[in-house]
Order: sequence, then C-alpha cells, then structure tokens
Amino acid sequence: MEEQRKRFKALYHQHHDALGGYCRVQAYGCMDPEDLVGETVLKAFESFHKLKDEKAFLGYLMAIARNIVNTKLRRKKFSAPYSEHFSETIKDESVDAEMKYDIEVLYECLNKLQPETKEAIVLFDISGYSIKEVAEIQQVGESAVKQRLRRGRIKLGEILKQGDMQFESTAKPSQILRTLFF
Repeated sequence: MEEQRKRFKALYHQHHDALGGYCRVQAYGCMDPEDLVGETVLKAFESFHKLKDEKAFLGYLMAIARNIVNTKLRRKKFSAPYSEHFSETIKDESVDAEMKYDIEVLYECLNKLQPETKEAIVLFDISGYSIKEVAEIQQVGESAVKQRLRRGRIKLGEILKQGDMQFESTAKPSQILRTLFF
C-alpha cells in the first residue's frame, strides 16, 4: 500500500501542472477548478490499482476530471436559479392551519358517533367509496348504509349546532364544517 501511494505521488507530481490547466478550462462556469482537481486526485488515488499502464496516467486523470464535470453538468440540468417571481406563482397545495383545525374538529365529531355510522361516513364521504362498496365492506344492505349515512349526518349537524364541541364556536362555524352540515 505504501509503495502504491509513493508511485501515485510521483506520477501526480509529474502531471500536476497539466491537470491544473485542464481543470481550469473544464470547470469554467461549472465548479471551482481547485475542487475539480481535488476531487479528481481523490478518485484517481482510490482506483489507482486499476491503472494498467502508468504511461496513460495523464489521460487517466483527465478522463476522471471530464467525467466529474459531465456529472455536474448533467445534474445542473435538473436545477434552476432561484427566482422570487417564479416562486410566488407556485400554488401552495399544503393544508393551511384553518383546514387542519377543521379536520381535527370533524374527527372529534366523528368519534362521538356509533362505530358503524362513523365507518359508513368515513368510507362514503371521506374515502369516496360508493354505497354499494360500503355495503359490501360493512356486510349490510345498501338501504342500511343509506340510513347510517343519513342518521350520521344529522347527528354530526346536531353536535356542531349544539356547541357540543369545546373548540368550535356556534356563532361562526368553520368553512368546511359549514359546507358539510349547515
């Protein structure tokens, strides 16, 4: 290992200036030339044992540097400079604080229902299953599912209108709950 390190060091010193000049040209506009030299030397040393002919050492170094630059340029295609104007045009699809609160209130209300009624509402209204699919899942008839949905919605409306919720004001119910039950 020590012999290999000494041999690499001797070969590198012979070609240091040539590699530096090559890296300055190749790295222009892509990366810092000194970083390219350092990364090239590191990769070259790590795989120095694979080099079959020491006469090809300069070409070996330049090929490594070229591959590093090509990789950087390839990755650069997938990035763009930051533009504040462009960032303002991107739609925010995250759930806002009011929506999170509404969902929490809705879940609290759902927890006050009978389990089979809650399941029917969750499957039909929230998950989007058809009445027939809900009936199959709950192993009941379609009319039973319709009845559970009707009774569950009425009960949810009553819970919200009564002000039974500790965190929901009956004077101004949230938008999502108003849409669903009022």
